[in-house]
Amino acid sequence: MSVKKESNKKEAKVKEDNQKKIIKNRPENNSGNNLPDSGVTDLLSLYFGESVANSVEAADKFDRKQSSESGKSRVKAGKKKSESEKKSVSSEDKIKDKLPADTVTGDAENAELGELIVYAAERTIIKAKKDIALSQDVLNSTDRDYFNSLKKIIIKQNSSVSCDLRLIKKIWQTMVENGVLTPLALGDKSIMLPADALEKRVGKVFIEYEKIPEIDVVYYSNKLETEDQESCILYLPDNSVFHGDKVECLYNRRTGIAYYVSTVEEHNLVLGRWRKTKDHAVLYPEDPRFGGRHFSFRKLSDVDGIGMGSIVICRIVKRSTTGSYIVEVEHDLKDGARLDSRIQIAILNNGIPHEWNTAVKKQVDNIPDEVLEKDKDKNKRVDLTELPLVTIDGEDARDFDDAVYCRREGSGFRLFVAIADVSFYVRNGSPLDNEAKHRGTSIYFPNYVVPMLPEKLSNGLCSLNPHVDRLCMVCEVLVKKGGELGEYKFYPAVMNSHARLTYTQVASVLSGEEVTDPEIVPLKQDLLNLYDLYKELKLNRVNRGGIEFEGSEVRFVFDENQQITDILPVVRNDAHMLIEECMIAANVCAADFVEKSKGFTLFRVHPKPASLKVTAFRNFIAMYGLSLDGGEVPESSDYAAFAKKIEGNPYQSVLQIMMLRSLALATYTPENEGHFGLALGHYAHFTSPIRRYPDLQLHREIKYLLGKNGMFSSSLATSLGAKKYELPELTVLSESCNTTERRADKVSGEVEMALKAKFMEKFIGKNLPGVVVNVTSFGLFVKIEKFNVDGMIHVSEISKNNFMTFDESSMRLVAERSGFSVGLGETITVVITSVNTDDGKITMIPAPGTFGKNRVSLNEEARKTVGEYQGTDAVDNQSVNQAVRKSMAIWNNVDKLDDELMESVVSVSRVKAAPHASITKKVKTGTESGTKKSKSKSTVKPAASGKKTQGGKPALNRRNSRAGSKGLKQ
Repeated sequence: MSVKKESNKKEAKVKEDNQKKIIKNRPENNSGNNLPDSGVTDLLSLYFGESVANSVEAADKFDRKQSSESGKSRVKAGKKKSESEKKSVSSEDKIKDKLPADTVTGDAENAELGELIVYAAERTIIKAKKDIALSQDVLNSTDRDYFNSLKKIIIKQNSSVSCDLRLIKKIWQTMVENGVLTPLALGDKSIMLPADALEKRVGKVFIEYEKIPEIDVVYYSNKLETEDQESCILYLPDNSVFHGDKVECLYNRRTGIAYYVSTVEEHNLVLGRWRKTKDHAVLYPEDPRFGGRHFSFRKLSDVDGIGMGSIVICRIVKRSTTGSYIVEVEHDLKDGARLDSRIQIAILNNGIPHEWNTAVKKQVDNIPDEVLEKDKDKNKRVDLTELPLVTIDGEDARDFDDAVYCRREGSGFRLFVAIADVSFYVRNGSPLDNEAKHRGTSIYFPNYVVPMLPEKLSNGLCSLNPHVDRLCMVCEVLVKKGGELGEYKFYPAVMNSHARLTYTQVASVLSGEEVTDPEIVPLKQDLLNLYDLYKELKLNRVNRGGIEFEGSEVRFVFDENQQITDILPVVRNDAHMLIEECMIAANVCAADFVEKSKGFTLFRVHPKPASLKVTAFRNFIAMYGLSLDGGEVPESSDYAAFAKKIEGNPYQSVLQIMMLRSLALATYTPENEGHFGLALGHYAHFTSPIRRYPDLQLHREIKYLLGKNGMFSSSLATSLGAKKYELPELTVLSESCNTTERRADKVSGEVEMALKAKFMEKFIGKNLPGVVVNVTSFGLFVKIEKFNVDGMIHVSEISKNNFMTFDESSMRLVAERSGFSVGLGETITVVITSVNTDDGKITMIPAPGTFGKNRVSLNEEARKTVGEYQGTDAVDNQSVNQAVRKSMAIWNNVDKLDDELMESVVSVSRVKAAPHASITKKVKTGTESGTKKSKSKSTVKPAASGKKTQGGKPALNRRNSRAGSKGLKQ
């Protein structure tokens, strides 16, 4: 028993010490502890820190002194106590002793002190942070008149300390007068915030939602996203503030919560379908985030002439605090089948920034239309205007961010890769830079692009247009025989593109066709040199084990009404791959230069595949009698050998799909881990600063390092747009760039799926040949290979009289009674029963007899059906481009397209190139240099022409046309 008593004493002592620590250290979460029986100063110390408590105590002493001097008598609390009673004075008495003479005490016993410590969080925030019972820095009530609404206050449970309300009122007033607290009115609510923890923030409102299916509830929350990509919880006073609004807030650094102050700029567009409800019209938004708002039209006649159920873009004309908005039709998208309509729907539903704010427009207006002579200063830049650099892109390309040239040098080649010098015009921290960082990347749709930079830059001043001087950053590298990279150097330059060539034109030269074009004739040998260089670089990729296989990409063909008429496969030619290898070489040199110069940048990292995925992949291919070499940790060369081994295999397409699924995704990170897919030890994105923010960041870092290494002065580096990056900043930036990249993939994928679904409407009810490309417990995903379109067969449609179970190890659905099964890679005949163009989903069933004896002949007949299909009424891509761009310009309130800008390009006389200084480095690629390998998932989106015969996507869809491993997104 004595041991037990001793143990209890120790526990009591520990508990007492802990309580003292709690008071001193001001814990953020005190929900499980009773407040100590102490005075107001201790209470304030507990929740606000010693400095606040001392300020209040000092202010209270000052007030009592003033009261004493004025001769005011004090109200004595209670009857005179005996000496023994005084020794055990209660906390209530302690508080009363501190009260000034004019303070009228109330029933302190019934006023729990916990009721007085509250925090200003919306009830949804409280639910989201239910583990936080008290916030140490906020005093708040749910109504403006706090002292008459105790029942509505968010209270601290199990509190044991009591005091008088009027004392707390006086304390608060004193804290405000002394600048300790800042009052903020939020609608019908009043809130006190700690002054020393506040900062002003401006950003956009983002409404988020989360479904909780178990209780059939949708939880909505608000966030503030600033221009520098910082995100935090946002407290809004009511529902008059809408998604996309630009607002000013007070941000509490202690809680990470921002409190709304005012609206800077309203976002008033919402997309949805209208419905008739009794005698008025209502808009049902497409975006589920807006489910907490109600949208209606003033009168039913507002939607005259618009079919009920049509998709419309509406403008909010009146808001209310209750969330009931009045809207009017801005644009009728009808059924959303047109290309421009699909793009607009995707942009609005995903919150894609597509308009330029006032600050950006103002900055762009101050940017010249052409390169200024002072910016071509030979003391700042190398003059390469006489070097026959050329751009090679698709027929419809409008932004040219790279140009190439090479010449033979001994047994190797000297390669020049000139990249648009975007960082010279887009300075860090400027409105243009903030917007570019916010967008992160250009987003490519069929025949349209949402650019990262305004067209004045992306299609004009920063675009390497032919026969005009342009500023650029150059990577000059010696490529040895066998494709090994040798010495390289980076430097700022001024160039003049000698020709704007297309993949089709270059491919014809490389194939040996006669050259008659007067612009190409003088460049023929240069192009052949590039082709020979490409062969060496490709040989090096094969030798080091880079993964290569073709993706199954398509391009869309439209009629004059922007309705899809055909889906054609993309076939890349040698010109595409030539440019790809040149870009990879420059990217490798850039990453190597930063590492060797002890700088920091965003690397493009593709880690080795996870062991679990490798095991699953090996188990799957074993069913086909195949294997993957490399032991527990296969190298990229093992994957490359497997890709080579399955060429011509009847199951090649599904094997490639499963191979890609086993690989990780490539991401941006400041920590270099190599690139598995390309089998490279270091890799970064340098070649597309017009359309990717990581490339722009890398250009700034390289300029800084050139100044640091002595190529030119630090002041000159700064004048050229240099910036030194540190790891903490890059860590935040990497998260932002990865997010915007995924967002771009998602939104462009949505448009492609919707277009495919619309196209497949014409095949409803017809037998079509398909290949099972995925198996789940709920059904099969089947690909119509000719159009690269996926649909789903629900498990209930596969065998009506059998219960199907999913065997994950073999990726098959198996009938329990009959033993019949169907699995990955099988060829089956399907019938499309319905399509949903809104979400791009296609529903299928097995064709009658598809699992019977006539399975093969049935499938052959289905192949004949799709094989005979020919799209009609197609127009050239240039016409579609113009139609879409005009529509989008009207939607974005753009006065004119950039065609005038493009037509204004003029030739400028060239001057002879001057000698230049440079920093040289050596770099090796491949396994011999001890490099790590790397890769990326997702299929490449190669650039191509607008003509069917050329075999490629319209060049506006060229986000991955540069440095994109075939079938892999780098």
